[in-house]
Formats: sequence, C-alpha cells, structure tokens
Amino acid sequence: MAPLDSSLGAVVIGCMIMLFMFGILTVQVFSYSRNFPDDSRKLKLLVAVVWVTELIHAALTCAATYEKTVTFFGNTPELFHLTASFNLSVAFVAVIGPLVQSFYAYRILKISGSRVIPVITWILLALRFLNVVAISITSFMHPNIIEYKARFGWLLICSLGGTAGTDVLITGTTCYYLRAQRQSSAYFHHTRKMMDLLILWTTQTALLTSSAAVIMLTCFLVMDNFIWVGVLFVFPLCFSNSLLATLNSRNIISGAGKTTDVVMAPSGLSFLDPSVSSRIREFHPSRSNGYPSQAGRDTIVIEMSPTQDTSVETKAGRRD
Repeated sequence: MAPLDSSLGAVVIGCMIMLFMFGILTVQVFSYSRNFPDDSRKLKLLVAVVWVTELIHAALTCAATYEKTVTFFGNTPELFHLTASFNLSVAFVAVIGPLVQSFYAYRILKISGSRVIPVITWILLALRFLNVVAISITSFMHPNIIEYKARFGWLLICSLGGTAGTDVLITGTTCYYLRAQRQSSAYFHHTRKMMDLLILWTTQTALLTSSAAVIMLTCFLVMDNFIWVGVLFVFPLCFSNSLLATLNSRNIISGAGKTTDVVMAPSGLSFLDPSVSSRIREFHPSRSNGYPSQAGRDTIVIEMSPTQDTSVETKAGRRD
C-alpha cells in the first residue's frame, strides 16, 4: 500500500476540496433564490433537495475524515477500515447524480417532445441508483477496503462507466436537438447566438461530470492508494454545481437573444398592386433606418424583439 501522503493525505485533500465546492454550491443556491423567485415549485424543490442532500453528504464526509485522522490516529489497520459514516456518504452519492441527470433527461423531453431518449436515460439512471446502493450495502458487509476492492470493485467500475456513458448520451442528444433548432432559426442572428451558448454550456457542464468519473475510474484501476476516495468525496458536487450553474446561467444565455432580430424577405407586393410598386420606387435612402443595404425594392423587413412585438416595414415606409 502507498504511503500516507497518497492514502490518508488524499482523503484529507479530498475533504477540503469537497468543502470548498460545497461553499460554491451554497453561493449558487443563494444566487438562484434571489434571481429566479418565479420558478416553478418543482424546480425550487429540486434545488432544495440537492442542497440538503449535499449538506448531509458533506457532514458524513467530514465525519469519516475525522475518524481516519483523529479517532484512529496512529492505528494503521483502521486506515483500511470502511466506517459507517463513509458507507453512508456513498449512499448519498447514489441520490445526487441520478437526480441531476434525471432533470437533464426531462429537459431533453421538453426540447425534443420525444420520450425515447429520456425513458432510456431514466432506466439507466435507475440501474445506476441500484448499483450505488449495492456498493453502499456491500461495503457494510466487507468493511476492509482492500478486500472490498478485490471482491466488489466491478460494482464501482460499472457505476462510473455508466455515469460517463449517460453523460455522453444526455449531452449528445441535447446538442443534437439544440442544433436542429438553431438551423430552423437561420434568419435570426441573435437566436442562433443564444443556441450556440446553450450548446457550449451543455458541453461544458457535461465535461465536468464525465471527466470526474473518468479520473476516479482511472485512479481506482491504476493506482494502489486512496486518491480515488478523495475524488469520490468531490464527485457528487460536480453534478450539483453543474445543475445550479445551468439554472443560474439562464440570464446570461437569454441576454444573447434580447437584441432585436431583423429578417428580410421578398415582399412580392409590387406584383400585386401597381400603386405599391410606385411607392416603393419612391423610397429614399435616408429613410432606411439603418437596415442592411442589400434590402431590395421588393423587400419586407421584419423586426422581432424580446417583447414579441413584430413590425413590418417595406422601403415605402413603416406598416405596423
């Protein structure tokens, strides 16, 4: 077994990073409660459940770290003993990850209108939940970490592999439907910009959680120390912080679409009414209102603003 720096030290560092990320989560929850008071009760309940669950997880993690560093100080065999506080903290990991990913699956349902991918995702998340519960139960039955890793390490491998795979499925599907909506908004520059931000933000948040799963899996398989335990302490906070970051970023993303969009299309009016055609020919450049110069004589300029008011103007003048 590796020395204390990469075993007990990894546990202490993991606990410190976990507390730091929990502080970030708390600030994000406070920011969310101030900026989005009109959100639905279900969404507010989700945020509350995530924060309370993380609070309990943080308390159990601190208790497990205290036991290793203080209660059993100098007792080397106890370093490899899985305590009750540690096993219970793993059980709360089973709640946070699937809960957040279930929200992302629900978001896919709203974006696409299709139930296929969300249902598949929910089934995978239910299996992952049962998998992590099994990890917690078996850790009570086999409290020696070396023995547990030899006999039930495959459970953790399946859990982390499933987490990364589910992240890829959710991210890929979300980006696919957002890109489809972006293409359908080809004439709206600011709407496309908002879609680009959504795609970028979705990719970044998924990269955080999937990277944490891959790092933890690599440490578990390759390294003969407790670094993977330190990553495990931080792992659920990657999900909760990504959820709150997604919710709080709505102001930034929606701001990309607050500028008025302008769409130009052939009017065809001159072919219907000769009088309209004559008025268009009388158009004067000084009345262009800053619209693009490529707007031809038979052009309708449609302005779309965030208030959903739409005005139509031809080069003959404004027609509301």
